[in-house]
Amino acid sequence: MNDTPIRSTEGSERCVPFVFGITAHRDLRPTDEPVLRAAVQDIIGEFHAKYPHTPMVVLCALAEGGDTLCAEVALEAGARVVGALPFPPQIYRTMTSFGSEATRRRFDALLAQDRVQHFVTPLPENRRPADEDAWQALAADQTERHRIYAANGVFIARNSHGLIALWDGVGPAKPSGTAELVVYQVSGRAPDVLAGLTENFQWPESGLVQHIWTPRTSRPTVVEAAGNRRETYLSFSTKFQALAFERYLKSGLGHDFANKRL
Repeated sequence: MNDTPIRSTEGSERCVPFVFGITAHRDLRPTDEPVLRAAVQDIIGEFHAKYPHTPMVVLCALAEGGDTLCAEVALEAGARVVGALPFPPQIYRTMTSFGSEATRRRFDALLAQDRVQHFVTPLPENRRPADEDAWQALAADQTERHRIYAANGVFIARNSHGLIALWDGVGPAKPSGTAELVVYQVSGRAPDVLAGLTENFQWPESGLVQHIWTPRTSRPTVVEAAGNRRETYLSFSTKFQALAFERYLKSGLGHDFANKRL
């Protein structure tokens, strides 16, 4: 496991990178992959054109499907990739995040790249499994597994300046899924399985979502064509909420948020 801090490999190490987090469906339709890849390339290319001297890091869980696609595109574009994994690699690769030996080989290949670092994200309640058996027990417990995946997604969102979401636009249906992370990034509402830990996932961490429409093999209904893009930002349903947020921005914590997000 490589625990080296995120650092630019392009130019001076004093440069602060822009971090794109990734949340994505695993079950992409194979016929959509070329247009999805092109959409991610466009986002990275547009950013580089506007900020040519700012290095880029892509932060994701490296699961099969959209995570792997985005990581591969980022590497091709010269960006660095940081794998924020929910479980240690030897356990993670045996779980449902990878549905075939071919996808596990792609995961292994990514971890072997020089420009890919990886670490395991903090667990809910800062739990620290003592050994591999303890990790295996967590992986086998469905409730714990959902909480760990949700905390992993929240970690990626909180530690990113913007989120790229390969998402079909359908609201949350399962715990710790892509839709819940989009909701979290836009509104700050933590995934339901983390409801008891909401104080650790405050809504002022909300930010930009670059939404790429991504149909799924498990949900064939298509709302928009694959690869279409939409930017989504924090919004408020009432003037009271907007004024409350304005007051927050003028506070000490708000200044920290504004420096990071605005």
